[in-house]
Amino acid sequence: METHPAAASSFRHQMQGRLANEYRLIAFDLPGHGQSSNGTDFKRSYTRPGFTDATVEVLGQLGVTKAVVLDGRSVAI
Repeated sequence: METHPAAASSFRHQMQGRLANEYRLIAFDLPGHGQSSNGTDFKRSYTRPGFTDATVEVLGQLGVTKAVVLDGRSVAI
């Protein structure tokens, strides 16, 4: 899984790489970035705990029960 304050589509090449042959790779847009809408509550949407909550919510929506979360770029908060 890749979380990043830009568009998830920027990782399209990595999502088609060798790891995709063995693992389910997920990239999503955090609130207010890429194709997602702006968050309505700053503390819920734009803080590290908020990003964590968004990640957990996405994993739950996708039915993921076991995951390794890797973030290849920084979020300066």
